[in-house]
Amino acid sequence: MSLTIFQTFHKEFLHNPECQWIRPIGVGGFYGPHYLNDNQGDHIAHLNGGYCELTAQYWVWKNSNEDCVGFYHYRRYLNFVSKPGFHSNTSVSQEEAGNAIAYLTTDEQLASLKKLMSICDVVTPLRTALTPSIDEQYRRIVEAEPWDLFLAEIVKRYPNSIDPEVYFKTVSSTPICNMYVMKRNIFNQYCEDLFSILNAVYEKIGSPYDTYNNRYPGFLGERFLGYWLHIQKHSAVEVPMVVIG
Repeated sequence: MSLTIFQTFHKEFLHNPECQWIRPIGVGGFYGPHYLNDNQGDHIAHLNGGYCELTAQYWVWKNSNEDCVGFYHYRRYLNFVSKPGFHSNTSVSQEEAGNAIAYLTTDEQLASLKKLMSICDVVTPLRTALTPSIDEQYRRIVEAEPWDLFLAEIVKRYPNSIDPEVYFKTVSSTPICNMYVMKRNIFNQYCEDLFSILNAVYEKIGSPYDTYNNRYPGFLGERFLGYWLHIQKHSAVEVPMVVIG
């Protein structure tokens, strides 16, 4: 089983260049030594200001062929090996970054991940509380217009599934950060659904807001994953997320 984690970088940050199963990929015009880049081949790199790390995921969808693919941020990792201090979502100081990254990029981590992927379809970070509900939390911090169109597009795509408005007004936790590991066939299906919905919303709205609110495609993507896994009934396992710095 071939498996690669693609780690998104928009600036220079400490990482393990010797790790063979985690590949750095530059986004937003950032280039690094031996990095992949999201502006090659079939891509949407020009949309990175709004789609954020999803431009890397689009690139992987269109330009790679591993059996399993996953995504990290430049300073966020998933932890597949249980050790003291890493049993739940964890923040690691900049001073300890080197030791933490060395621990999170071992072959032991890869072996454990492969075992997980042999018994499930998807691995996600532990769910994060978005209270009092996903819907209300989103409306409190981001412009609401994209959210309303997002809900409408979900209904169009899945007319016979759970009403997204009911789901998002009821559920108060979800895996965030657009981080996960998926089997290729699941990943292809997810990207087909995700980008068709996000693109439909973006075509209607564009980028009329400030820098933060124009990132709504990335924010919507974070909240879509939990809903999508629920309606598709894919088997998923949650693991801790480790944030460096």
